[in-house]
Order: sequence, then structure tokens, then C-alpha cells
Amino acid sequence: MVRKASIFRDEPPALRAGIEATEEQRTFRAGIPIPEGAGDVSWEIAANVDCLVASVPQPRCRIVHMHGGGYFCGSAAHYAEFATRLAQAIEAEIWVPDYCLAPENPFPAAVRQMIAVIDVLADHPCPLPIFLSGDSAGGGLALALASIMRRPLPVAGILMLSPWVDMTITSDGYSRCAQSDLLFSQEAAENAAKWYLQGEDSRHPLASPLFADLSGLPPVTILVASDEVLADDALALANRMLVSGVQFQLVAVPGVAHVWPVLNPDSVASIDADRTLRHFVDLALEGRQPLR
Repeated sequence: MVRKASIFRDEPPALRAGIEATEEQRTFRAGIPIPEGAGDVSWEIAANVDCLVASVPQPRCRIVHMHGGGYFCGSAAHYAEFATRLAQAIEAEIWVPDYCLAPENPFPAAVRQMIAVIDVLADHPCPLPIFLSGDSAGGGLALALASIMRRPLPVAGILMLSPWVDMTITSDGYSRCAQSDLLFSQEAAENAAKWYLQGEDSRHPLASPLFADLSGLPPVTILVASDEVLADDALALANRMLVSGVQFQLVAVPGVAHVWPVLNPDSVASIDADRTLRHFVDLALEGRQPLR
């Protein structure tokens, strides 16, 4: 079978050699528990990348969700429960790729790997409308990928949960929400950015898509906690989308944690988030303006 041309118009920088993970980093990764038996999922391979897949009998769309973890930790295996619930809430097929991590695989390794995965899924034998999605660092990765896709974009929309989109780590949110955000901090962001970038410019648009060309994006929905350190970055992103003519909605929720729909899927706030995402996808699939 002849492969279709890539749906990406721009080429990321060349791959670079990374450094070995420290004992502290390996210990941190190993200390994140993987829920046992959570969710009804399977494992598939796309572009030589293991992907966790959750679905319903008749999915309406395919959502490619990029997991969080600051680009140096986290895995698809941690997302079984979240992916299962999201698949049911939206009536979708959810793919969570286990993309490569820093510091062994620095920028742009994850970007290049996800380009290959998305190209394969765009050419899937069972075609479905595609949405890009991600939480925290995965949200930034999703937006970075969308920024280099061919126009008009071959995806129906972008969903981001507490996205990390600016590796300059200069927003007021880091100080304003230092006491209220128990999961992320300026120090954690600086360390993660150092391990991922390894000398690359922190304003590179594929690492910090806040500075990317956002024109021509499909509809976007952003969910963020009002009291998390990334809240101001989300507001800055909304402003960039406003001036770029992108259809978007920004939903800021008080009293919840960073990436709460992933970490606390049974909470009332997470159920509300599922409804918000369902409504967004419903309207996007109907070809209507989702945010009017």
C-alpha cells in the first residue's frame, strides 16, 4: 500500500544525543504507581511506539492524547482509567502514545516521534475524525504538533488540560500560585525544561508553542485550574489565539488541582470537565462553530 504524504508541513530540528537519567530521576519515575486493572484498554503499536487504546463499540472520532509528566516522566500506562472514562464520555477512540522521555531523549525527540505516530493514525484503515489532546507537557506537545501541520489542518479540534506551553517560565502565575499549586512549581518547571531542552532555546516554538504560528488552527478548548502555576500561561495562550483568529474557549476552574480530570476522575469537577469536552467535540463534529 502506498503511504500518504505526511500531514505535517514543517520539519523539526534534527535529533540530538541525550544524557543518562540520574538515579533521582529513575527513582521518581519508579515511584509513580500504575493503577492495577483500571480501565478496559488494549495496546497497539503505531510507528514503533506503544500506544494505550481505549474505545467504545462505535467511536465517533479518534483522540490522540499526549500524557503529561514534564517530558521526563509519566507513561501511557498511567492513563488507562482516564482514557477509558474519556472514551465513554465522548464516544471516542482514545490513543495515548508512550512517547520517549528526557533526559535520555531531549527535544525534539518527542516531537519527531509523535509526528510519525499521528501520520500513521491519519492513515488508519478505519478512518475517523482526529482530535489532538494533551495534559500539562502533553498539552504543549499537542499544540506544537498542530502548529506545524498543513493548512487547513487535518484535525477537527484540540483539547488541552492545564497545558504547559511556555518554557521560559516567566509568568506571574509561578509566584501568584506558588502556595496553592501542590503539584507543579517554578523549580519543577525549571528542572524539567533543563532536562528536555538541553541547551535549546526555551522560546523555540516547538518547545514553547505559545510563540508558535497559531493561525489557521481548528477550534481549541483549554481547561485550567485557576489556582495552578500554569494559569497565567493559559491566559497568555488565549490572548495569542484571540489575535490569531482562532476559535477557542478557556475554562478556568477554581478549587481544583493541576490536570484534575486525570488525577481525580471521579470528582464532580472532573465529571463537569468531561461534559465540557463532550460538548466541544459534539459541535466540532457537527461542523458548527463550537464556541458560539
